[in-house]
Amino acid sequence: MSSDFIENAAAVTDRLRCLDTRRVVFGSSCHAYRFHPPIGMQQAEAWQRAHKVSLPVPYRRFITELGNGGAGPYYGIMPLELEAPHLLQPFPDAQPFQLPATDEAWESVIPGAITIAECGCGTFMLLVVRGEAAGQVWVDARCETGIWPITDKQSTPMTFDTWWLSEMGAHLQRFEKILALMKAATPHEGIHKMLEPGVLQLHVDDTMLSIMNQDPTGKPRVVANKAWGQACGLVEEHYGQWLRDAIAEPGAAPGAAPDRGGGA
Repeated sequence: MSSDFIENAAAVTDRLRCLDTRRVVFGSSCHAYRFHPPIGMQQAEAWQRAHKVSLPVPYRRFITELGNGGAGPYYGIMPLELEAPHLLQPFPDAQPFQLPATDEAWESVIPGAITIAECGCGTFMLLVVRGEAAGQVWVDARCETGIWPITDKQSTPMTFDTWWLSEMGAHLQRFEKILALMKAATPHEGIHKMLEPGVLQLHVDDTMLSIMNQDPTGKPRVVANKAWGQACGLVEEHYGQWLRDAIAEPGAAPGAAPDRGGGA
């Protein structure tokens, strides 16, 4: 894979759009692995002048080359706020912090940072653009555990590109691994054993159903006697036929056609 962030992001998105036919990845039904129209470089430069700040290069490239929002972690990347006067002030700290437990503090806008994604349950992802932590991605979970930077395995704060590729790449890795096991005719239970405990049981079944283009909310004839019984039963119901179709017509299996599953 190319080392260029934009090329990699586009490739990951195209591949997930192809494989996740049922949009089972959390939030993917909102962005459908599509990007909004990008903004022009002149507009981005005018925005930077108006706010007296430079956007981190990976993020600026994302909104000017891929799209001003769209495909990304959680519910997708949010469009750039056209007017954000709070960016004229620096981000409060370079270390994790908590806001006072008051309605005013919990409803306030964090200075020096752009909100780039919504995670649900009142939690958001921030991209710091001014201050010591500029360029880093932070979690804003002020109503629960506080505000802190996203870090990699070496405890290095993540930038927009490393965060985006880490999150979306993990989803793609799961799909590719399960697809390879399915193409190898690995028994359903065997796929679970090979991926657990690193992958949740329900995520295994939902992924298999999406690859097979089967509705995860469907009603199986037999509900498996397991915590994830409905999804498990659906996999048992459809996996055999999927294997027979894949053997009879190998080109029909997901991954053979780049545009499979394209569209919202």
